[in-house]
Amino acid sequence: MNKLIPISVIAAIALLAAGAAGAQEKFLVQLPIKVDAAGGTADRIKSECKIDTMLANYMVAKVNNQFPGSGALEGDEAALADAKVLRLTIVNVFGLGGGAYSGTKQMSVRAEIVANKKVLATTIRERQSMGGAAGLFGGGTCSVFNKISDVLANDIAAWMVSTH
Repeated sequence: MNKLIPISVIAAIALLAAGAAGAQEKFLVQLPIKVDAAGGTADRIKSECKIDTMLANYMVAKVNNQFPGSGALEGDEAALADAKVLRLTIVNVFGLGGGAYSGTKQMSVRAEIVANKKVLATTIRERQSMGGAAGLFGGGTCSVFNKISDVLANDIAAWMVSTH
């Protein structure tokens, strides 16, 4: 005996499948990450520690973890992509050399989600080390900025999830 499945059941299944597919949103992280921070310590930290590369590596991994199938695109190709693009700019960097003993290290990053050349959402996230005796186990200056980059990437990925 053949049973016909009501059209409403088929429509409900199709809607559920479409919803599940939409939940697998993908992003492209635009590289290289721009560094707008300027000044003596910012320039030195950028060149010695490669903070843009550190942050890029963490960010691509975190975004792909939260949104499987995401990736990265170099330069202007990301702006032309038919996808949502995460554009990052390091807007502030501060930290004297000498590692944990030379005081606080700080970095601020602006994150923008862009689609069709329009900014859909933006945030600025900032993190800093404790420095001094509280940062005793922080390692050298670049090591501290590596840890800050990892935490900022977590912050930005969590923000992305909350906005989508």
